[in-house]
Amino acid sequence: MNRIIVRLALMLALGILPLSETRLASAANQVVSDCGDSGGVNQLRAKLSAAQSSGGGTLTFTCG
Repeated sequence: MNRIIVRLALMLALGILPLSETRLASAANQVVSDCGDSGGVNQLRAKLSAAQSSGGGTLTFTCG
């Protein structure tokens, strides 16, 4: 009886362990609204860097 309880506890612990390690990753979409290249926060270089550091995403262009 004691062996069965130990085995069940071990199976339960091993079954729950992978669930505790999962994290949802969410990519951030970025909007490029300034087509210049002077170092602004809404320009392509800044938005590409932000997208890469957040795990990906979509770049959308709304300039000119």
